[in-house]
Amino acid sequence: VEDLRRVLAHDEHHHEALSLLGRLYEDRENWERLVEVRARQIDVAGTTEERVLGHLAQGQLYRTHLAQPQQAREQYELALQLDGRCEPALRGLAEAAIDTDDLRSAISAHDRLADLLTDRDDVDGQVALHLRVAALWERLGDRPCALTRLRRAMQLRANEPQVLRRQAALHLAM
Repeated sequence: VEDLRRVLAHDEHHHEALSLLGRLYEDRENWERLVEVRARQIDVAGTTEERVLGHLAQGQLYRTHLAQPQQAREQYELALQLDGRCEPALRGLAEAAIDTDDLRSAISAHDRLADLLTDRDDVDGQVALHLRVAALWERLGDRPCALTRLRRAMQLRANEPQVLRRQAALHLAM
């Protein structure tokens, strides 16, 4: 670690030293130091794709290892500023929003993701997403919006057992 730090003291943009140092911190589960290294990697990234990947990794680190979902949301937003159709960033943003109990923002991220899945004709993904959003609307206490999402799922895949069960349970609860 000290050797790598010396290399970086002379050349703070040394990609290989940053990469090795990041792996060492990850292996040692030194998450705070890893955040610092990843931030430097993002700063010296040569391409938009590298910066997007860096923000995704940083968001995942904040969310899963540091339990800082607000910082994770910021990283996913930065990734989306670079690539507004980045599926992992949209998924990460939605999950981090759920972690902060901002369910409306999670629904908004899922809506953006739904557009991507529609463009790709990913019916399975769309159905799963509508089920997920219906559950979020239920948590918010908005059964009509939850039913709307379940109807959208039914339009995509009629007779989907999970959708039918959820729809029946909502109707009984109303």
